Amino acid sequence: MPKADEILLRSRELGELFSSSTAYGYLTLGVTHTIGSFMLADMLSDFERRYDWLPDVTVSNTKRIEAALKDFEIDLAIVEGPVSDKELTLTPWCEDELIVLAPKTHPLSQCSVVTWETLSRVRWVLREEGSGSRVFFETKLRPRLSETNVVLSVNSFDAILGAVHAGLGLTFISSRVLTRTPWQTYFQALPLPERFYRQFTLVRHRAKYLSSDMVLWSNFCETWSS
Repeated sequence: MPKADEILLRSRELGELFSSSTAYGYLTLGVTHTIGSFMLADMLSDFERRYDWLPDVTVSNTKRIEAALKDFEIDLAIVEGPVSDKELTLTPWCEDELIVLAPKTHPLSQCSVVTWETLSRVRWVLREEGSGSRVFFETKLRPRLSETNVVLSVNSFDAILGAVHAGLGLTFISSRVLTRTPWQTYFQALPLPERFYRQFTLVRHRAKYLSSDMVLWSNFCETWSS
């Protein structure tokens, strides 16, 4: 598989070399939902402005992106969840803060600090099992709670935010949601006794041939500031 993949990528590079087009690229990129929902549009806009072409993008959860990398279905990925497979190469990228999000009309939004015991009594609307956000909730936030009541698990941030806005529960989500104007109007982060950070990671298959387009995207990510 790695050898066949390299032949295909090299043949595409030759096509680029002899193409009459002033801008051409071929890259299949995988990103997880947080990045796809809150960062990808700005990244692609900057990338196209610089290089005048766009990669093909798949948005899914960390486990599925990891499987696609191993099967050579995508070239590169940016993920939010932990990856431990030895066939994959990881490069730390940027940091992300996770927050407990509530409607601005929620009673807890008036508190100076929301205790763990208080959060043990609320209902939760969370991402699905296998997502990076859900793994972080289970490993970092849940151990601090005496009990948890997860009433809804979905794989869509729009559905989660809609459910939180409708009063179905609170959620644990990237603080980047509050950089989007529509959501700033309706939601706020609750003040917690502790802050939570995670690392976004650039991932590729260890045996993957590094095409010029892959190198271009990797270098772009290193210099891109969100």
